Amino acid sequence: MLITLSQKTQPLQKACPVPEGSSNVDHFVAYSFLTSEAEIKAITANPSLRKYVLDDNVHNTYATGPDGLLSKVVGYSAGLLDYFFRGTLEISPPDRQVYAVTDGSVIPQKFTALTANVKNITPNELIRQGTTNGTLTAIARYKIDANYAPDLTNTPTHNTAAPFKYSVSKPVTIDSDQFATINTEPTEFTFDFSGESAIPAGITDLTLQVVFQGTLGNEENIAVAVGMSDLSEPTHHVIWNLSDMFSLDYHLHTAYEIINTPELAERAAGAMIDPYDITFTIGYTGDPNSTSFSPEVTEKVLPPGRHMRLIGIFDIEKANFIELRWSELGNEKFAIEAIQPVKNQDYGETWLSAPAATPYRNWLDTNGVTKRSFFQHYSTGLLRCKPPVYDANGKTYCTYPVEEAIPADKTPVTVTIE
Repeated sequence: MLITLSQKTQPLQKACPVPEGSSNVDHFVAYSFLTSEAEIKAITANPSLRKYVLDDNVHNTYATGPDGLLSKVVGYSAGLLDYFFRGTLEISPPDRQVYAVTDGSVIPQKFTALTANVKNITPNELIRQGTTNGTLTAIARYKIDANYAPDLTNTPTHNTAAPFKYSVSKPVTIDSDQFATINTEPTEFTFDFSGESAIPAGITDLTLQVVFQGTLGNEENIAVAVGMSDLSEPTHHVIWNLSDMFSLDYHLHTAYEIINTPELAERAAGAMIDPYDITFTIGYTGDPNSTSFSPEVTEKVLPPGRHMRLIGIFDIEKANFIELRWSELGNEKFAIEAIQPVKNQDYGETWLSAPAATPYRNWLDTNGVTKRSFFQHYSTGLLRCKPPVYDANGKTYCTYPVEEAIPADKTPVTVTIE
């Protein structure tokens, strides 16, 4: 039988005072009565010879007390994890400003690649090449929008109860040129999300995490560095060739209508009313005063009345602009316009914030009578008119009632993303 003794009444503890800074324990050791008769006689003469054992109460005290072994282990383990996971990465937009872009004409709409700039900002420690090359892995976290429609006809939506889902890229091996720059400047990496890891376009609450595994400082091949950025939700940009119609006296007409209506033909005299192809080159930038075209996203010849739908993921902390270069009737023109990426997340809730999806043109429902609208977060198009309208800065534009803008084909053209 074992009897547990308190440290406060244990004679041995009186002979061994607790060092300063240590803590008392109620169950230090327990007496053992499994001793021989000779040992008992000897103990009676000299109690310090008594045998002691560790029982369940003693073990529990050592393990779970205020300074117990378990708390020490947890603390030391946390410190060890903090040491190996101490690295910090900075994530920023790539050179072409957009993290990912996809062709909205392809259903299901999804992103199979994402490009980001990554920089090591761990204080006083460098990411370097060890005996093995380090790797970077990107992780996209998001909520699926159950009410999403590829043409945005169901927006705005609310999806606060959806669980988070994750898409994980294939690891990217860092090459020697990237090792030379990742510690001093943002370095561009493209992450492969193809296959089952594709990121859907119908999502909210999107964040991007990049994880480095390799050599950091003196830790060879086993250190980890992490960075995270809050990105925009997929944002729809629609670009139109509006030359299928002509704005005359602020109303839309086809060239056929104008030619075959004498009063309209007289008013339109001298104007270019015929439809024509337009070549659009699209890029994105963070500089509204850029004089040189950024890396292009796509270039496409749009026939009259046709449009392209691009869906992009952007940085929500930086200014974003779309660059348009177009060629029409032998003329080359260039414009930069501000865009506001969609952010569907605030204070833990999911809701559609500005800019809301807005109509730009209409299309007729299958009954040929009911008008339905095209929706997008940003839209632009080229249209000729007589007379033009001037804005506050003296820039000309063409105006017309939205309900009159019915194109012949509502299907977006297919584009190739660079």
